[in-house]
Amino acid sequence: MSNNSESIGAKKLQMADIFFHEVEDGIIITTSEGSVVDLNPAFSKIIGYSREEVVGKVPDFLKSDSQNMIYYNDILKTISIKGRWAGVLKVKTKSGEDLAGRLTIVAVKNHDKQTTNYIGFLRLADVQV
Repeated sequence: MSNNSESIGAKKLQMADIFFHEVEDGIIITTSEGSVVDLNPAFSKIIGYSREEVVGKVPDFLKSDSQNMIYYNDILKTISIKGRWAGVLKVKTKSGEDLAGRLTIVAVKNHDKQTTNYIGFLRLADVQV
């Protein structure tokens, strides 16, 4: 790899890191088994849990009681077939409040097309200008 390619790669990583920490939408990353690897400050702010309270756990505690398991199972089925899901979902905050938002979940695959991680993007409300 040339120095220029390394420099471009390092710059892309730096920009991705800035985006992850500064974007106002919530971002959560899990393993293929569902354990949280990381979440950005916006996601932490939305749900009320700190990063330390969430990393390493399966985020079942975010499931709203107002949505049944069939809905969640349909989401998982769609992701396994299409590699992504997008729609409206309610999340339960640390205080017990249900918040509706637009959630997009994308499966991250390796070179062998095996899912290694999932990335979720959560936006609570669209801004109207």
